[in-house]
Amino acid sequence: MPARFVPLLYFGFAHLCLLAAFAILAWDPGGLGASFYQPRMLAVVHLVTLGFLSASILGSIYLVGPLALRMPMVPSRLDHAAFWAFALGALGMIGHFWLDSPRGMAWAAALTILGMSQVAVRVLRELPAAPVPPEIKAPIAFAFVNVLLAGLYGLLLGLNKLTPILPGLHLRSVFAHVHLAVVGWGLMIVIGAGSRMIPM
Repeated sequence: MPARFVPLLYFGFAHLCLLAAFAILAWDPGGLGASFYQPRMLAVVHLVTLGFLSASILGSIYLVGPLALRMPMVPSRLDHAAFWAFALGALGMIGHFWLDSPRGMAWAAALTILGMSQVAVRVLRELPAAPVPPEIKAPIAFAFVNVLLAGLYGLLLGLNKLTPILPGLHLRSVFAHVHLAVVGWGLMIVIGAGSRMIPM
């Protein structure tokens, strides 16, 4: 049977983030500005993408793994620690986006990546032995690799605001980060999990 407590932690956190995003938009819809690339809008975007969507995916893998992919995902103390690292890091990132503090955002991003790495390593370690076709395993594996790459790229974007280290225009790098997260993480996990669960 799948774990219960760890998924509930992720799902609870995810829904609190979504509620916070809705509350901010309802409280001051005009105050977020016309551009998506300004501090408070970035905070709300990350409440939805990192706080709601990524936390929901991370919680779901503890259920989808054992039930649909037939791979063990028994939580350990490291999984509990990974949740707290992810949640505290995500809240730190969102708060520092809101305050327009790139230095704080960078350390919080590192903590978030650390938390997600624990789940990614578990999935990538167990997935090869899962008794499912390779066309299901591949997008799930790509998704977890891509989310770590998106996180590292986001960390570089934060550091780039302090000391320019990335070549070219900063906004081009932002779009690369967005595509890694949306297509590489969100879409790949939906394709992989959906390819298994819809036929079931």
